[in-house]
Amino acid sequence: MSVTPQGETPSFDLLPRQHPLLLILFALLSLGLYVPYWVYTRSTLINRICPEQPIPTNITAMTIAGFVIYLVLMFTLPIEPGAQLDQEYIKALQQTQHYQIWNSIGLAQNILMFFWGFCFCRSLNTITGSHKGDALQARPLYLFIVQLFVVNIVYLQYKINQILDSRRPGLM
Repeated sequence: MSVTPQGETPSFDLLPRQHPLLLILFALLSLGLYVPYWVYTRSTLINRICPEQPIPTNITAMTIAGFVIYLVLMFTLPIEPGAQLDQEYIKALQQTQHYQIWNSIGLAQNILMFFWGFCFCRSLNTITGSHKGDALQARPLYLFIVQLFVVNIVYLQYKINQILDSRRPGLM
């Protein structure tokens, strides 16, 4: 990362360019743990670049914590090795308290992720000065439509890449 002189706002170029498909690959290879890392690092960088419209730290922390708890509960679901996952077994699993807690945490985490994504879009739009209809505008509605966690960060990374590309000399 580059160091900026005192009192100067850090550049948007601090955000790394990353191919969106790599996000999916890293998320799969890390069993999902890359996603909270991405959320944390991008939140930290956005808050350095845009202190006037930061992503609330508590929203970021709760989003990451919710995701990690969700993953832990998912990997500890009481599924017996070699069990045949037929309708009857799945119904019995859904009746367990562990499953119901896991499901509730998943819902809460998705809501938190939407709020975090909204804050992220708001900060991106502040940085770029984008308004409704601008090509660089990050649209929170798109996050709502594609609420899957990994797809959310793919869209946001796409917007980061688009903004970085628009700032390169010779483009546009």
